[in-house]
Amino acid sequence: YPERINSGILLGQVYFRNKDWANLAKCYQILKKYLKSDDKKNIIKVFGALGLAYYNQKKYPEAIAALNVGLKANARDLSSTYHLALCHFAIGETEKARTILEGLRKTLPPDSQVLKNVLELLQRM
Repeated sequence: YPERINSGILLGQVYFRNKDWANLAKCYQILKKYLKSDDKKNIIKVFGALGLAYYNQKKYPEAIAALNVGLKANARDLSSTYHLALCHFAIGETEKARTILEGLRKTLPPDSQVLKNVLELLQRM
């Protein structure tokens, strides 16, 4: 089903650019059924974007589940890691969020905007 996967990813990217989180989530929920377990590149794309879609809809448990699948395929995905911390923070799991953010703080370049966001969030905890 490679053509179906590629078409679905392109459609999802349109939803992403338009911040149409509900349709992005629907699209990638369907698409994830067609992904093969060794297709790391698309697993990262689909589950990372699915996690962001759920995060932006305040569906934090779903976001955490999706982001964790994406991070298993690529533990270095900084955006997914950051949003995973935000999800844990949003549902009151402050220590989990802090642990993730501390790990991020050590890996981000000093001039990174994400690092500034991480430090700001750590100060609020």
